[in-house]
Order: sequence, then structure tokens, then C-alpha cells
Amino acid sequence: MKRFFFGGFIIFQSFFSMAGTTVETKITYVGVNSNNIVFFGVDKVIEEPGCPGDQIIIPPDSPIKEKILSVALTAKASGAPVQVRTKGCHLGKPAMLSDASDWGWLYIK
Repeated sequence: MKRFFFGGFIIFQSFFSMAGTTVETKITYVGVNSNNIVFFGVDKVIEEPGCPGDQIIIPPDSPIKEKILSVALTAKASGAPVQVRTKGCHLGKPAMLSDASDWGWLYIK
């Protein structure tokens, strides 16, 4: 019985360690740099393991970067709060990585 409980605990912990980081926040700025990286700032620190920060990166190879940019610009212009979930790090910042099976999300509340 102890072995079953311990095995279930390990599986449960590994599920949450891969779950990403979700935060309700407001977008403070939105931009795109010369390397075609979409980025936006938030008013709370995203506690992504290994790269906590208040800027979120969408890498240039992401197939959904234009959609994320559109949602981020709309949220910034309206001042509405957003729910954001990051998954992984890019250039030392929280990111929504397109190579992850669960890349994260951004939606207006």
C-alpha cells in the first residue's frame, strides 16, 4: 500500500511540475523586436521555473505569435485584465514555447 501511495504521489508531483505557470494580470506594454520575437510586459512576476520575470516571450518560430500579439494589443488598449499561462523559458524569460505540447495561453478576462 505504501508503494502505491508513493507512486501516485510521484506521478501527481510530476504532473504539476509540467503544468506551467498561470497568472491573472494586466499587460503593461507590447512589442515585436528585429528578431521577430513578440513580447509583452505584465504587472506581476511570472514564477516560471528557472526564469521568473515580468516579460513574456513568444519565439519567432511560434505558429500562433500573431494571434497572441492580437490578444495582447487588445488587452493593452482596453486595460482589461488577462489570464496568462507560460510554459518554459526563452532568452531567460517566461515564454509560450511552440515546441511544448502545452504551450500556454493568453485570454482577456
